[in-house]
Amino acid sequence: SITHERYKLVWPLSDRDMVFCASMRHDPSNKRYILCRKTCKHEKAPHVKGVVRAACFAGFVFEEMSATRCRVHQIAYVVKFFFTNS
Repeated sequence: SITHERYKLVWPLSDRDMVFCASMRHDPSNKRYILCRKTCKHEKAPHVKGVVRAACFAGFVFEEMSATRCRVHQIAYVVKFFFTNS
């Protein structure tokens, strides 16, 4: 799937945005869902002047603990999320 996220920041910082492509896998033997996301380019989400386009790799692991509880692990590596006015 492709998603676009935009973060509105307070002055003097410029807004940030990211376009993600994502994939999810289910591991039934361990009762886990693994979600991987990375930023990408997409023609329906062109760069917007004044908005800093960030680059990121992220992953989530959802583990079933019981019928009503789960554990979530998140890993993220943000390549570009500069806090300067652009």
